[in-house]
Amino acid sequence: EFLEMYSEKYGVNTIDRIKSFIPNLLHESMNFKAVKEFLPKNKPDYVKKLEGYFGRGLMQVTWKKNYAAFTEWCKLNVSDFKDDFVLNPELLETPKYAVLSAFWYWKVNNLNVYADRKDFDNVCSLINRGKVLKSQDEIKLINGYDDRKKKFLLVSSYFKNFL
Repeated sequence: EFLEMYSEKYGVNTIDRIKSFIPNLLHESMNFKAVKEFLPKNKPDYVKKLEGYFGRGLMQVTWKKNYAAFTEWCKLNVSDFKDDFVLNPELLETPKYAVLSAFWYWKVNNLNVYADRKDFDNVCSLINRGKVLKSQDEIKLINGYDDRKKKFLLVSSYFKNFL
């Protein structure tokens, strides 16, 4: 329901955009099974650094500054919005905000531009690393790149079969 509603509103409405968006959602959410990051027990320093603002939502919004930025964006773009994700981070685990946060991240990072260029690698890099690739060698730094690419090829094959 929310995916369909927000796709048109936030411009994830072309084949190239959908082909970049859906594989990353599938990867980040473990095939739509998780809206909350599984924290690594072997990295206590990382977990402590997150201060409770670990990945949540279908795109795994992480860090307090991003929870705050999403709150501010919602105040400007969602009618009657009165919530605060910094004060109530678990709200990002609810269906509405789990989906909306993915579209927010996509929009504020201008990922449609990269999807329109068929630049799946930089879409992945911006989602996972927050920055554009400086060289193709940096692909190996994208967490889960092989899984994202596999999902991209699967989604792409779906469109080839039905267009």
